[in-house]
Amino acid sequence: MGSFSICHDIKTDEKTNEIFSKYLGKGYDILFGYPLPNNELIDDPGFKEVIIDTQLSIDNISNYICKKEEYVDVIEDINDIGYLGMQKINIDDLDNRIKPFSASMPYKSYFADLEIKKKKYALAQNMCVLNYATYDLKESGNNINKDFVLDIEKLPILTKNQMKLCTKVLYMNNNLHCSEDLSINVDGHKENKKNNSNNNINIDEKKKNDAYIKNDVLIEQYRDNINLEIRGGNNFDEKWRNLTYLVWKNSIYSNIVPIHLDLYSLNTFMPIEKKESYDMALLFYNNLYGIDNENFYLSQDITDVLSEGKQITGSNKGSLILSCPVGYIKSTGLIFVYDSSEKLKTNKSKDPKIKIYPCTNKGQYDIACSYITKKKNIITFGWIYCVKHNFIKFETLYQNNDNIISKDGKTFMSLTCTEGNTIAFGFKMKLKKLEKLEKLKIKPCTIGDDQCTINNIKRNSDYLLWGFCVPSSFRSLSSLQLTYIHDDTIQNDIRGACSDIYINKYDNIFLGFTFSFDNKFEQTLLKFSTYTYFYLISYYHFFY
Repeated sequence: MGSFSICHDIKTDEKTNEIFSKYLGKGYDILFGYPLPNNELIDDPGFKEVIIDTQLSIDNISNYICKKEEYVDVIEDINDIGYLGMQKINIDDLDNRIKPFSASMPYKSYFADLEIKKKKYALAQNMCVLNYATYDLKESGNNINKDFVLDIEKLPILTKNQMKLCTKVLYMNNNLHCSEDLSINVDGHKENKKNNSNNNINIDEKKKNDAYIKNDVLIEQYRDNINLEIRGGNNFDEKWRNLTYLVWKNSIYSNIVPIHLDLYSLNTFMPIEKKESYDMALLFYNNLYGIDNENFYLSQDITDVLSEGKQITGSNKGSLILSCPVGYIKSTGLIFVYDSSEKLKTNKSKDPKIKIYPCTNKGQYDIACSYITKKKNIITFGWIYCVKHNFIKFETLYQNNDNIISKDGKTFMSLTCTEGNTIAFGFKMKLKKLEKLEKLKIKPCTIGDDQCTINNIKRNSDYLLWGFCVPSSFRSLSSLQLTYIHDDTIQNDIRGACSDIYINKYDNIFLGFTFSFDNKFEQTLLKFSTYTYFYLISYYHFFY
């Protein structure tokens, strides 16, 4: 029996991805808040100093009688979030491709609920215009922070060619070229949310308080126990009733929050060539962490992403077709082929007995993987991994016996991930030409490497390589463990495939597949694995 297992080590799930600590806060300004789609981060890591001092230069402050406005906006999809954010803000000469990613919005809950169309949100807003302040641009040069001016001088001038070299995945993975060219530039527009709410060029201090209310609350808005997400005003531990709402509503004027801003971009104070570079860097960074489903998933925990997919397995004598369930598309997989014909058994043919056919995603509606043959002596088994979103395309790599490389007197075959990707699962196979399938030798590739290689290739054996790579921006990749177990016992409990360092060693296998070969009937059986352990009655087992 053999088994492959990938396990998630909760104890060692440390901050191994530096992008979330090293680059957090770079490449955004007051308009966009945190650059990551996660409002659970408490500290604002941006530029802490006042960039423009307006304390002595405010031309006019007018106090108005409070004009109250109360209304509800319904949020049905991710685009509604961007619309709500932008309709409260006016900024001069803003690139319309830049989407807001302010920390004031609960992105995590929005993405989880809206994306699968399970819930809608109603944003109940209560606004009161208190005062308005303006700032004279002509005087701005006398009041700009000198350190900020020096930072502007150090900024490189970016070109469109430089931007093309830095893909989304490379930048998120702390690529050296992107780190030097892009992150240096975006340093120039680091601002602290609190400081700049008082020191922007134009300050419109409208105040509002928000209550995020789920749609079922709208239907039963007067029920005794209502869960609300309250912004501003006084918090109440008691159950919300009509009277409680009135008390909270009256308290918002003593605990108000600025939300409506008329702004000028910092590039207003830069030379024209720096202004263009600033725009390019901001747009690039915004494309990483703006309101975008793909960006959101690229920054997730790898175990969360993998656990949302579906595994499909199958085996047959002859042709084999595997299809994803309704609502899912193919992301990666393989079909293994074993030729048991007499000609190959006697080693009279140079054709390999074992081959592997990759299952790769070829488009938005690609849901199946197939191997078609009319031969009677072909035994097939396959495994595909299906996902909900067409942008989750893992890089599937494979090598058969016809991909052997000879160099400096050595023969080898290798898989190499594209830059910015890393191996999430892969294996090496070897079978001597005169031996049957039960003698197949298997070794796992190393998770986290960008390459998997078989060295010392010999002519009397057939070799296979298969694996898939994922973006290195996924968190917790280093906490995954890939394990292979071989046991000749026909029936065997494979619990404990993960090492003993895990919190629950019987419950860490979360993806995988197993296959067995029956010599008497020359057929295979195939199963897949989930989070819980399996009692297996097969011969070879692969767990992912």
